[in-house]
Amino acid sequence: MTAHHFPTRLGSAVLGLAVLTAVAVAQGIDPEVRRTLKGILVDPTPAPAWIPTRNILVRLNGGDAVLMGRGRIVRRLVDPRWVVVETRSLAAAAEAVQVLRGSPGVVGAWNDAITLATPDGFAPNDPYFYPNAPTAGWPGQWYLANSATPGLDLGVAGAWARDLTGQGVTVGIVDDGFETGHPDLAPNFSATDSYDFYRRQPDPNPFYSNDFHGIAVAGIVGGRGGNGVGISGAAPGVNLAGLRLDFRGRGTVSQTVEATLYRSSGATTTIAIKNHSYGYSSAYVEASALAGAMVESAGFGTIHVRSAGNTRGGSGEDANKHAERNLPEVITVSGLTNLGRYASYSNFGACVTVCSPTGGLANGLLDQITTDRMTEQFGYNGGNDAFPDASYTSIFGGTSGAAPGVSGVLALAKQTQPALNSRWAKHLLALTSQIVDPYDASTTSDGGWQTNAAGYRFSQNYGFGLANADRLTDWATRFTGLTPLGTESTGVIRVDTNIPDNALTGLTRTFTIQSSEPLEEVQIALDITHSYRGDLEAYLTSPSGTTGRLILRSLDSGDNILWTFMSHAFWGENPSGTWTLRVRDVAAPDAGRWNSFSATVRTGRLEPAAGRIDADITLAGFAGPREQIFATIEVRNPGTLVAVEQRSLTLESSGTLRVFTARRGIFDIAVKTPTGLRRRVSGILLGPGAVPITVALDNGDIDDDNDVDHRDMDLLIASFGLGTGQPGADPRTDVDGNGLVDSDDFDIVVQAYGRTGDP
Repeated sequence: MTAHHFPTRLGSAVLGLAVLTAVAVAQGIDPEVRRTLKGILVDPTPAPAWIPTRNILVRLNGGDAVLMGRGRIVRRLVDPRWVVVETRSLAAAAEAVQVLRGSPGVVGAWNDAITLATPDGFAPNDPYFYPNAPTAGWPGQWYLANSATPGLDLGVAGAWARDLTGQGVTVGIVDDGFETGHPDLAPNFSATDSYDFYRRQPDPNPFYSNDFHGIAVAGIVGGRGGNGVGISGAAPGVNLAGLRLDFRGRGTVSQTVEATLYRSSGATTTIAIKNHSYGYSSAYVEASALAGAMVESAGFGTIHVRSAGNTRGGSGEDANKHAERNLPEVITVSGLTNLGRYASYSNFGACVTVCSPTGGLANGLLDQITTDRMTEQFGYNGGNDAFPDASYTSIFGGTSGAAPGVSGVLALAKQTQPALNSRWAKHLLALTSQIVDPYDASTTSDGGWQTNAAGYRFSQNYGFGLANADRLTDWATRFTGLTPLGTESTGVIRVDTNIPDNALTGLTRTFTIQSSEPLEEVQIALDITHSYRGDLEAYLTSPSGTTGRLILRSLDSGDNILWTFMSHAFWGENPSGTWTLRVRDVAAPDAGRWNSFSATVRTGRLEPAAGRIDADITLAGFAGPREQIFATIEVRNPGTLVAVEQRSLTLESSGTLRVFTARRGIFDIAVKTPTGLRRRVSGILLGPGAVPITVALDNGDIDDDNDVDHRDMDLLIASFGLGTGQPGADPRTDVDGNGLVDSDDFDIVVQAYGRTGDP
């Protein structure tokens, strides 16, 4: 496997050096340093741990006088006895370090080198993770790292390289059993959080001979990676809780509700994510108790991930007709084959959140390799599976295999952002998932990918797209949370009108929403009397003009609809204004009547994480209190004069200009004070947390035009000899801040005379 698909530590180091080189050039680091960096990129073995600079770090145990002649102090650390000193060259820095180490008043001296430390990321050594193991021809875990079609996978490599493995996160596998002794499941098994809800005991191991579905699901979520055995899960360091249900005719609603709430509601909420790779195949099955439990559990922060279902072509093919799949609190996952197209069996719908790779189960498509029941005659391996190791299977798939991939990916995001919940997860998935099958124009997709008025792209076959762990975990750190959930409902609106039979125009009604907050989900409750409800379709159009389907015609011979449908198609739009709802009967001869409807919109937005720029500013010759200095800082698009953010405020007493920003990426930072010439620092990487920069400003720009010339000198001469509070004195001319316009101010202006600040 190439580094493109699964970066090695060496690959990460070289990439980091490339970034360092770009920053070094932009910031004017010594040519010697740049040559050193270039040499490392040409010959990356071995890479040093650091690269010297002309700056030195000194720990003082007395005054600054010992530094005289060695350079200038450019920064003090939190403990001011630690100082960064800029010398003339690399050679001068090396000499200064040697001399200062033996000097009285100096505890220690070191070069302030560029460090080249890299994260010790996770890299699997599990044999079946890679293609052609245990023998030639086996595809490996292509759904996690696709070497045949790069990028057509869950994108875990980037997250793993940052050592994100799901550590500290518990995922509950709500299924038919969990094999606690399996070598790839046992290391991650959480006995404390596991339970069998049919047998009423804490042991979740299989009971019937055909209890092996949950074992395969568990491996995809969190098979132990890096143990040299078998496979790796998407979250190889996660804790796994087996939550066993009975799928053989003895399970009850109460058992499923209990499994949904168990240790993820009330006083105990140790299970952060629950995977549900099961559901009903028929449309409009009443499941209000289960839906209620999911909503309640989600209120405590649990993320519920559900498979979209495998009944494409049947009456239940639209996941929006399944109560437990069209809840706003649920992440619903459709299936994607290794060729990048929806699986032939996968359900679709306006409620689908994302898609995930899974087995094609036919037509030469790849299936998933994952854990299997170790007793060969009882597992998938006891059937048509030819995989040589009986403790693993190579024939798993269905949307049952798609959902756990997303559960594992969300476990990585939960490790990164412990406050992550289902609302937050949906926002991040909508932002970071990738478009697949871009030319799909199938009927089930609602005509193909649609870009709504807020810029979000959505498809009823794929939701917001293929989940990507690398981007998701990166973006999870960029926000601190969400605004409170807003809801607005119309109440019941009566229609009481017959629906034209076999007429595409159908029947339309409008409703109005007042809220202008960005949309999350839209819910439409329909009450329709009809003798063959499979003839019905419904469409919703937003005030911005986006149209999304709520129901597609199907082979459903049932009668009547009393159901709430949910859509992600309008995500992020402004809901304020008039909406149009259309219901139509597209086939003869059955007819019906539209009785009533109601609409509910859910609104909210992500709150950006407040990154911070800590600009340590020095103004040449200024001797007054730092908090008297007023400064303007601009965040600019790199290499341009375009300011995307600007703040003006006084410095803190330490000389730091502290500015909070939500900007993320590479920017230029420009700083100016009223008498200081503007300085620009290029190539600064902004992100969560504090970004320290040092800015030394020339002083003397009395007229604040960004150069020091005769006009500034004229203003100084006019106020010379006066105190700043005396009549006729221009307070700007006190450039050293001591309250008097005197020879010290004159010296400062002379020193900077003829200089111009950065643009």
